[in-house]
Amino acid sequence: MFIHSASTLSDEYRFLLSEQPEEKWRIFQKRQPKLEYRVDHLNDQFYIVTNKDRAMNFKVMKTYPKQNDQKYWIDMIPHRENYLVEDIELFKDYLAVQQRHRGRVEFHIQRWDGDSNYQVDFGEESYMATYRNKS
Repeated sequence: MFIHSASTLSDEYRFLLSEQPEEKWRIFQKRQPKLEYRVDHLNDQFYIVTNKDRAMNFKVMKTYPKQNDQKYWIDMIPHRENYLVEDIELFKDYLAVQQRHRGRVEFHIQRWDGDSNYQVDFGEESYMATYRNKS
């Protein structure tokens, strides 16, 4: 479970693991000026979309519950100049990344087992794609 507070250019999340409901809420990463991030959890890892390290188009990182401070975050999908990472969705077998390239929304699907990665092909030059926002 998460509690999110934000300003224009910074975020802070508090979390509580559902299997430990008696514990106190913990700060995921203390608010810092110009550090934006969103966090989600699957199995024993946190997944973070962030602008850390001057990633102006954002990147995807991961870490573990007992290592949630940003010094422990590990790059999973690095910053790319031509792709804006807008959001991620975590599923049992794969990670879905919503990204924007050349102004168009794209969905990149990455299997956890590394078996295959692919882009959703809409079959058209012009299209509109949306996703269900969790907030």
